[in-house]
Amino acid sequence: MNNKDFFNFKNLLKLALIVILVVCVCIAFYFLIDRYTGFAEGWKKLFSVLEPVLFGFLAAFLVNPIMVAYEKKILKFRLKKVTDEAKIEKIKKSSHLLAIAAGLTTYLLIVAGLVVLVVPQLIINIAGLLKTAPGQVEQYLEEFRSFMHNSAFSEQIATLVKTVTSMVDQFLSNTVMPQLGTYLSVFTSGVVSVLRSFLNMFIGLMVAVYILADKDKFKGQFKKIIYAIFKPDTGNRVIKTLRKTNDIFSGFIVGKLIDSLIIGLIAFVVLWLMKMPYPVLLASIIGITNIIPVFGPFIGAIPCMILVFLNEPIQALYFLIFIIILQQVDGNIIGPNILENTTGLSSFWIIVVILIGGGYFGVPGMLLAVPVFGVIFYLLRKLVDWVLAKKGLPEKSENYVKAERIDSETKEIIYKEEKEETKEKKKRFRFFRRRE
Repeated sequence: MNNKDFFNFKNLLKLALIVILVVCVCIAFYFLIDRYTGFAEGWKKLFSVLEPVLFGFLAAFLVNPIMVAYEKKILKFRLKKVTDEAKIEKIKKSSHLLAIAAGLTTYLLIVAGLVVLVVPQLIINIAGLLKTAPGQVEQYLEEFRSFMHNSAFSEQIATLVKTVTSMVDQFLSNTVMPQLGTYLSVFTSGVVSVLRSFLNMFIGLMVAVYILADKDKFKGQFKKIIYAIFKPDTGNRVIKTLRKTNDIFSGFIVGKLIDSLIIGLIAFVVLWLMKMPYPVLLASIIGITNIIPVFGPFIGAIPCMILVFLNEPIQALYFLIFIIILQQVDGNIIGPNILENTTGLSSFWIIVVILIGGGYFGVPGMLLAVPVFGVIFYLLRKLVDWVLAKKGLPEKSENYVKAERIDSETKEIIYKEEKEETKEKKKRFRFFRRRE
């Protein structure tokens, strides 16, 4: 079914107004939470209570593509030479449960593998950094003094460092130590909060099992509600839009996680071969910050360069060159092949929406801005295509690149080349008329 048959202006306008209204309500809701303390406290309490469910939805969202892949393979294997309808139905139900178990097991193995491989190395690297960093800073200061030949400027720098050190010492003695009990209380509450989060994540995995098991049932109930609220044609459009929204979000988020994992592994291997300091720590920072589109690699490169510079200044330059090459490889080869332009946004618009999302909502805004604006762009594109089709004009943007104007009678696009050719014909016609 083409756009002309599927969409009409009235219904598309209704759908666009609904989307705009939902966005406005979400923004107003955000500022309501942010500005009013009482409402914010109640909302935080609700989120705290529902944290296991939110973890469950997130886990189900991430496990679902793995589960679907397993289910296709299992069904293909088990349904060979089976013709009985009742038996086929039983096989489908049992295969669905097997796929859920296989998907969750794969998900947990990936997470556990990353934790086992990365966390111990992170602890070792951070401990080594804390141990060696003060000595390295003192060494650089000594080298700086020697380079300046003990000039007055170097003495001022040394005095400044001693002053700062004295201030830090006084701060620790007069402020930190008296408040040690308070800090211990905060640390204890932090540990309790972390343990509670782990418990909620465990409960969330059980919630994810129920969500994945009843996924089709939830789909049916949701579609029933949609068709109860809207007319059949409008309901079809709403469901198609929601399906496209799910494709954009799942394709972008899951693809970006896979892309970041690959980038982190490549970074670890290359940094280890280059004999860079703290390769696991640096690769972890690069992989995590790479989740943020466009700006992520450079955000992660700043602290990494500082760490490398403290160990060996010349290596910081090599590290910067490596990051630039890695970002180019990811942006032009790895990323496009994994994401396959799921959002439909060009590089320019991706940069713009990331700046807007980050400016208003911080890091979460930078992460979700691209898929959110991808959905908005999809709706606008459908609306524009329908209007052009209604007017009998081409829908592809390529047709308008060299367009000079549109003939009001024939509705044909007049291109620059055609215009120049028409001018040339007129010149020739005038020339022959003069000769006559």
